[in-house]
Amino acid sequence: MGHGALMHYIPVQGKYVYFRYDQKQTILCALNNDTVPSVLRFADYSERTAGFETATDIMDGKQYRLNEDLAIPPRTILILELKKPVLQNKVVH
Repeated sequence: MGHGALMHYIPVQGKYVYFRYDQKQTILCALNNDTVPSVLRFADYSERTAGFETATDIMDGKQYRLNEDLAIPPRTILILELKKPVLQNKVVH
């Protein structure tokens, strides 16, 4: 995503998290620059993750649920596209 707004958070223990977003797409980037694994708690970033249900790693397609913490290996970056819940069409008779 080369456009849209940017929101970033103060690095904590070698972990830097920022979001790029617009009306159609939200990308979360999490960098662990430490030599030990780090935990990404999506709830810590609820200002940007509220309303989303899953995150898809754009590198390998793996999906993560935002109500669960995610381990970030040392010296790693995760680039995740956030997804809202899919609403089913309901037919009322």
